[in-house]
Amino acid sequence: MIRLKKVGVLSLAKFQGATSALIGLIAGIIMAVFSLVVNQFFSSFGDSIDIGGVGIFAGIGAVIGIPLLYGLIGFISGAIGGLLINIILKITGGLELFFEDDK
Repeated sequence: MIRLKKVGVLSLAKFQGATSALIGLIAGIIMAVFSLVVNQFFSSFGDSIDIGGVGIFAGIGAVIGIPLLYGLIGFISGAIGGLLINIILKITGGLELFFEDDK
């Protein structure tokens, strides 16, 4: 048994920020594809509905903006979570972790 007494706040924040940015990239790609499909759909109506390529720029923005936003929010929530975890671990005396060696 090993007892976890403290976590690295910055380490947890970086991990959660990177994980959230990856999820944001996947969401951004999905939104970009959807945006391109919608843009293609509206452009098939000809000049009656002209959105001026907004869908393409929104799609490109989604691939860049959403991962950055998700990453920032993930980093901040990871830092806050790390601080809260450390406070709770200090109050409760730590977290018991059990590992098994497969030799």
